[in-house]
Amino acid sequence: MNFNDSEMEDKEIEITLDVLLRYEYPDYEDVEEMIRNMIDLWAEYGDENRECMERIWNNIVDRDLIQTMGEKINKRGGFQAMQANYYTLLHVFRTLHKKQLNDPNVLIAWRRMKFLINVAWHGVGDWRM
Repeated sequence: MNFNDSEMEDKEIEITLDVLLRYEYPDYEDVEEMIRNMIDLWAEYGDENRECMERIWNNIVDRDLIQTMGEKINKRGGFQAMQANYYTLLHVFRTLHKKQLNDPNVLIAWRRMKFLINVAWHGVGDWRM
């Protein structure tokens, strides 16, 4: 039996939630350690932006919340801050799942997470898909 588009999307969202929630979003110091050699990411990271990224991580299917977090980041630092925090979130994902990067479900979650954030942030400041 093949999935139709909506069934496939539902399955991918279920997988994404499962993969993301295997780990809690790390605290500020742990994320800072992960990005300490990435000055462009580190420069845009702070307590408020970390809180936004944690809320996105824990609510990846809530488009309104993700958009609101993007608006908060944009208000504080514009496109540069949005981009740096987006890449920080992706780096956190890769770091936490580094031993599972060949797992097809982790790859599905990676792709879906990026898509959901890009859709929610499209039109926030200078962010475009």
